[in-house]
Amino acid sequence: MKAKLLSHWIPKYQRLMQPPPPQKPFEIPKELLQETEAEQDISSPSPSKLNMVAKYIAYTIPKTRKKYILPILEREA
Repeated sequence: MKAKLLSHWIPKYQRLMQPPPPQKPFEIPKELLQETEAEQDISSPSPSKLNMVAKYIAYTIPKTRKKYILPILEREA
């Protein structure tokens, strides 16, 4: 095993000792929350508000957290 210098470990220790940055609040863009009149008039299968929110959540949540998508959508519905 290679020996590492103390100068190698000091920056890692300093990063660990700093508090984590504040988390960004979760926001859904207003475009996804609003349905335009054109979308309401079209009788073809257009994505509903819930489907649009589901797609947005699927894109923003990391793959390791996919199990949380359905509970979020059930709470929204």
